[in-house]
Amino acid sequence: LGSNEELPINVRFIAASKGDLREQAQRGEFRNDLYYRLNIATLNLPPLRERREDIPLLFEHFVAQACARYERSAPELTPEKLRELMAHDWPGNVREVRNAADRFVLALDDLDPQAAMQAV
Repeated sequence: LGSNEELPINVRFIAASKGDLREQAQRGEFRNDLYYRLNIATLNLPPLRERREDIPLLFEHFVAQACARYERSAPELTPEKLRELMAHDWPGNVREVRNAADRFVLALDDLDPQAAMQAV
């Protein structure tokens, strides 16, 4: 940056899209040349509502991170609360799970486990 000297670089790009880029390129809504440059390897990751088995693992992971970040401990999830987590559609996907885990951990101000369980 700020120089006219060319330097060799080796980079990889990772791109994400909510839509099907192949279909969009075929309809002329996405540039064909860019699609073929980006389409080296495709990973389809369905939304959480289509892979509910990941919800408990993600939630526990984010609770552990939040506990470390806020220097707090969290009670274990009750089976009822776990069922509630699994039943939720999570329209915000992983970000929403992370935020719910933060709320869960931060609700422990009074160290009342019941209050923490209701925060999610």
